[in-house]
Amino acid sequence: MINMIINAIFWLINSLYTLILSPLFAVLDALFPGADVVTHIVDFLQIGLNYLGTISGLFLIPITAFTFLLTYIEGKFAVFVVLKVCKLSLNIYNKLKP
Repeated sequence: MINMIINAIFWLINSLYTLILSPLFAVLDALFPGADVVTHIVDFLQIGLNYLGTISGLFLIPITAFTFLLTYIEGKFAVFVVLKVCKLSLNIYNKLKP
């Protein structure tokens, strides 16, 4: 019974994801015909990372400081997302339990 409910929830999430984001995907396909959007994002990040060494040299900031800052931001965001997912799943479980 719970397996069917979980499968239905995942099917609903997948359907809503497709329904909500399909206009966005259509716009991105129209803006970048014949190209993958992810490729453009990777190229943009690669250009930014190429200049990161120059910027850190100009401001006398060691590159390890940028690495620690990025690691801190990623860790903080990951913990936030994990806590939100746990809270959401507990709320769903409490609503569905008899």
